[in-house]
Amino acid sequence: MNDFSIKRCARCKTDIRIPSLTTDQKKEIKTARKKQGMGSTLAKIREITNLDLRDSKALVIHINEAGHCNRCTYDKLQGENQICPRCKSFNLNWE
Repeated sequence: MNDFSIKRCARCKTDIRIPSLTTDQKKEIKTARKKQGMGSTLAKIREITNLDLRDSKALVIHINEAGHCNRCTYDKLQGENQICPRCKSFNLNWE
């Protein structure tokens, strides 16, 4: 998969390669992150997207619960690919 965008997380200073995913793929990855942990989620992302391990890990650590920042207590994020106004962390914010 070569279709992706790049977003920068000001908090961790990482460029995140964000692949174009279907809603079902996003749900599958998000569910793996919540129920199976980091290792299984990395494997799932690599299987679906062909991203390398480094880019897959950057993606995983920026998955958040919808509306809630992955780094602080801010809980009013709207839309995908959001920067938290409080802590400046990047959030995928997948529904």
